[in-house]
Amino acid sequence: MKERGYLFLVVWIWCLGVSAGLIICGLFLFPRASKVYETVTVDAGPIVITMDQDISQTNGGVIATSRVREIREWVIRVPKYAIRFKNDSAYVLLLNNGNPYDALVSIGVIGDEFAEVVSGVLFGDAIVTNIKK
Repeated sequence: MKERGYLFLVVWIWCLGVSAGLIICGLFLFPRASKVYETVTVDAGPIVITMDQDISQTNGGVIATSRVREIREWVIRVPKYAIRFKNDSAYVLLLNNGNPYDALVSIGVIGDEFAEVVSGVLFGDAIVTNIKK
């Protein structure tokens, strides 16, 4: 009976050593991702520009009215927050094979949420919106 207990203890200590070795190898020997890129995809859709929003309150609740100034349908668009401006030029951060780079873009109409991109990106391109370390 003592031999079984001794054998169990030896196997348990061996497994513990192997597990610790694997953890140490995983922590120090294998590369880890240092940056995570949050992206959006360039798509096509409408751009809505509203103006003259009026909010009035009544006894039954709140009524909001707004007039749509312009609608552009089926244009190449990107979210407004993805566009950066430097020296009177517009840029987006494109992701190519895991590497981000600045791409000069020409902006058309800027709506409430999206901006029309006339040139500089293609439908389906990945645009970096945030970099997490």
